[in-house]
Amino acid sequence: GKALGAQALKSLSCHLSGIEYGEKGEQKHLPLEESDFDLDALLRALQDFSCRGRILIEGPPMENDALLVQERWAALSGESYPE
Repeated sequence: GKALGAQALKSLSCHLSGIEYGEKGEQKHLPLEESDFDLDALLRALQDFSCRGRILIEGPPMENDALLVQERWAALSGESYPE
């Protein structure tokens, strides 16, 4: 927010996945629950700064991670989504 301004936080576009690292850096994407990524910390920060926008899920399988992010967001924010 300090570097880009409050308006930038209202139109974020992020790619998200768990990552397996090796000797030469990133090896492959992992499902979020199989990685060391702290999803709840990210979502709390996005909520604390009133961020809006989109998160593009890259981890396999994308559908499972997308549902996980949606469920965690709802649990942390108290928002609900249509089923």
